[in-house]
Amino acid sequence: MMEVPRYRPCASAIFAELGDGTGVILDLQTKAYFTLNCTGVFVWKTIAASPADARELAEKLAGEFAVEPHHAVGDIEALLRRLGDESLVEPAGE
Repeated sequence: MMEVPRYRPCASAIFAELGDGTGVILDLQTKAYFTLNCTGVFVWKTIAASPADARELAEKLAGEFAVEPHHAVGDIEALLRRLGDESLVEPAGE
């Protein structure tokens, strides 16, 4: 059985939550920034507190937002892929 990756923020990524519930991540290496909506902020703060995989994140997201976990998993996987492509998250070596 293949192990499901758990993600955490990269050390070079700095996060700031804005007053409207959205957020921005600044990559200190590239000086590029990435914006997050409210659910993206929730995902970021969750993996910053403790590495998690997409299914765990979907379960936690469903507890905070009006979404079913099975509907959220695909969107969370896409977000984690995009953040990984931007070198903002990495697999947690647990």
